[in-house]
Amino acid sequence: MKMVIYKAHGTYYVTNEENYNARIQNAREIHKMQGFESAEEVIEYFCTHFGSKAEDFTIIIKEGI
Repeated sequence: MKMVIYKAHGTYYVTNEENYNARIQNAREIHKMQGFESAEEVIEYFCTHFGSKAEDFTIIIKEGI
């Protein structure tokens, strides 16, 4: 499953690509990743704990948020 990592208000969030692109997002599918310093740390966490693959993640940079 393709996942999207984005940063808003100083916190990283992870959701699946379909939910990220949806007109109305399902809040239950958005994971708030507090305490992570970089998107790479979030990817490493998901790979270690959930068996995800690094190539399944897309990092979205939102400037000014």
